[in-house]
Amino acid sequence: MTCRLSAFFSLLVFAVFVSACGGSGSEVAQTESAQPTSTDKATGVQYVVTPGTSVVMWEGYKPGRTHTGTVDIGSGELYVDNGQITGGLFSIDLTTITVTDLEAGKGKERLEAHLKGTTPGKENDFFNVNAFPAGSFEITRVTRLEGDEEANHMVYGNLKLKGISKNIGFRAQIDTQDNLVIVTTPMFSIDRTEWELNFRSGKFFDNLGDNLIRDDIGLIINLVAAAQPEG
Repeated sequence: MTCRLSAFFSLLVFAVFVSACGGSGSEVAQTESAQPTSTDKATGVQYVVTPGTSVVMWEGYKPGRTHTGTVDIGSGELYVDNGQITGGLFSIDLTTITVTDLEAGKGKERLEAHLKGTTPGKENDFFNVNAFPAGSFEITRVTRLEGDEEANHMVYGNLKLKGISKNIGFRAQIDTQDNLVIVTTPMFSIDRTEWELNFRSGKFFDNLGDNLIRDDIGLIINLVAAAQPEG
């Protein structure tokens, strides 16, 4: 298990590097209205998400500048039957939003507060964590992919942010190893305005110029879940 976790953290470091250096060309997640979830009908072995080793990395864009960061995945579980995920959900702790491309004392804390909505008068520009401290993702279905070098499954689920749920679909590499399930994704993007994150969006504000913030947010999900001991 130690070797597996070591491999995961190596991948995590690589993913952070990709997040910092790429991004705007990431594939767009399929998005539609929220769908019926599968967790209450899931079969198989329960794997519990391990906080501290599970994280979402994000990338945001404006003219001439990219910001990167992380947000912690909190509690959750996956259900696996014969190597196939049959359901699951996890929480996203929005109070842990962190900016990784800025140094402390050089705009890092100001941007983190703005994104969290803890800056007075700017609560609703982005996530407003006092009103909505957590988001969630609940799986609706998982299908296999063949012949894809980056992923072996498509994952579909309801992403809930600020009380708004939308179903999104993205590619993922899912590996069941020993007593672990490790899920990693290539970078994909979502349109933030689908969740009413409209601050400085060209859809809602005119003549923004260099103050424009692009609607697409790049995401990489890295999730580790561990099987629970019997009894």
